[in-house]
Amino acid sequence: MKPLHTLAALLCAVSIPISSAVAQVQDPPAATSPALAVGGKYSVEGRNADGSPYRGLALVLDRGDGNYEFLWRIDAIHAGIGKLEGNTMTVFVGEEHPAIYQVEPDGTLRGTWANGQATERMTPLGETRI
Repeated sequence: MKPLHTLAALLCAVSIPISSAVAQVQDPPAATSPALAVGGKYSVEGRNADGSPYRGLALVLDRGDGNYEFLWRIDAIHAGIGKLEGNTMTVFVGEEHPAIYQVEPDGTLRGTWANGQATERMTPLGETRI
């Protein structure tokens, strides 16, 4: 498991600032054998539940225990912990409903959040190594 301060240092290295306002998110239950490799830097675009568009960047780190750390920079820093089962990534972000993505063969994550009322596409920009 990589501590949040390691993730913060990595974000600085890829020019994504992080603030002390990032909330701690509880780890989800352990994942079953993931079939796909997910991780690295992503460009992000989506639509909020009210239909307004947004764009930003994200960083996803494979913690090596079946869980993934997610950090999004979209007007502010947002954090989550994801679990990959098959090609479905479920990301717990401290909300009532998790974000749920399908991982495509090229590594793109397409999904919904806000109980399916908002959509998001995360397109890989490259792998991040620590």
